[in-house]
Amino acid sequence: MDHVQEEYQPDMSKLSVDLDEELHELWKRYQISDTGYKAKSILANNIHELFRDLNELETGLLLQKIRNILHTGIHLFKRSFLTLSFYDIITSIKCNIFLNESTSIRNSYLMRYFAECDHRVSIVVAAIKCWAQTVKLKKISNNSLSGYSLTLMAVYYLQSALLPPILPRYNDILSDNFDSNIDIRKLDMNNAYELCKNSLLLSSNKMNVGELFIGFLKFYAYDFDFVNDIISVRMASKFSKKDSLNETDKFNKYIVIEEPLTSANTAIGITSEQTLHDINKVFVNSYEKICKLKSFTSLLTALA
Repeated sequence: MDHVQEEYQPDMSKLSVDLDEELHELWKRYQISDTGYKAKSILANNIHELFRDLNELETGLLLQKIRNILHTGIHLFKRSFLTLSFYDIITSIKCNIFLNESTSIRNSYLMRYFAECDHRVSIVVAAIKCWAQTVKLKKISNNSLSGYSLTLMAVYYLQSALLPPILPRYNDILSDNFDSNIDIRKLDMNNAYELCKNSLLLSSNKMNVGELFIGFLKFYAYDFDFVNDIISVRMASKFSKKDSLNETDKFNKYIVIEEPLTSANTAIGITSEQTLHDINKVFVNSYEKICKLKSFTSLLTALA
């Protein structure tokens, strides 16, 4: 995408160190304890086991019973599949339980894998989501830049924009493990860590979290070509829209974020040049402000 203004060049020497410490402290403040994390994993696997052999009608009835028992703050709604949504007041975690929706389950395992690859990934993604919520990026993008789309953008950046990369290419290592023909009942969330250890990728990239967050803003403000290229975790490299597996994406003049398991565009709601311009403006403005303010908290205050 063409930019009228000249790219801002900050002095990164001390900025990234201070920002790195700030983002780590922010992460610690909201992080679940190891005990809570293990409990969450056990809960996820137990729920998986509970619904293992139930059909769609049976699972729907069971979700309704759970909602009726818990009452407050529990919502059951249907998109293309049933979802039980609730908010845990102890951990401040919003939870969604999807039933009979294999793509969402596989996506959860895939994102867990990437998080296990490098401790910096979760911190950077958390910072990005916090920033995106402040600038109302989801609203600006017509609900297209959701938490999942932003995570894919972050993963793609960590795969393709850095030398050496921090994360592996999906096709190189993961496609066999997340193949759509694999029975989702055989997946175990805890296996993501073992899979990560066996992936033969130990990145020698030493960038700190502050540098990675700034680099993310800069990459999508100035470097990535939204008009001609696709954000593809599957390919993890420059990928032209004309080479897309999806025919509609070949003629998309705006943002295409490829869902790695289905090849669908998760940013399909972005349908105008003005929306693309507004999104790019948010990235440019945020990048320049963080470079000048040198603080994540100050950035959020300035952008709110």
